[in-house]
Amino acid sequence: MIRTSLAALVALTPLPAFAVTVDDVIAEADAFCASFDNGAVTVGPDAVHAVELTGEGAPETVIDWSGIDCSTMASPWGGTGGTTLTVLIDGQRFDHMALAWEVVDFDGPVLLLSQHGVNCGATGADRCVQALVWTAGKLTGPGEASATGEAASADE
Repeated sequence: MIRTSLAALVALTPLPAFAVTVDDVIAEADAFCASFDNGAVTVGPDAVHAVELTGEGAPETVIDWSGIDCSTMASPWGGTGGTTLTVLIDGQRFDHMALAWEVVDFDGPVLLLSQHGVNCGATGADRCVQALVWTAGKLTGPGEASATGEAASADE
């Protein structure tokens, strides 16, 4: 009974007024594309993914902008450094650049991003991977801002 009541309470808890949805992200792509020679957006079947990132069992959303095309631009959301990847969790939006991505189970869900080498202090041709996890209401990884707003050092 308590478990059912708690689940009902969580389900009824409203998202923040600023909650970002997939429709909001696609509308942003539409507006940007239309602003350049009245382009039209096409959202491919590989653009929006339901994945587990919080460890709470309900899927979150990853929008891989490589699956979104604009009729008047060659690559509006990416290039040699990767493509925009938007992660929506609990109404929050997290944007990253990635050449590729995958969710793995490593003591819980981990979002792995293959990134341009400069993100690891190397060159573009060098391999670079960032691991992101959901913790304390944020999608974080090494070097991400801490609760005080300061970047974590490698010594911490």
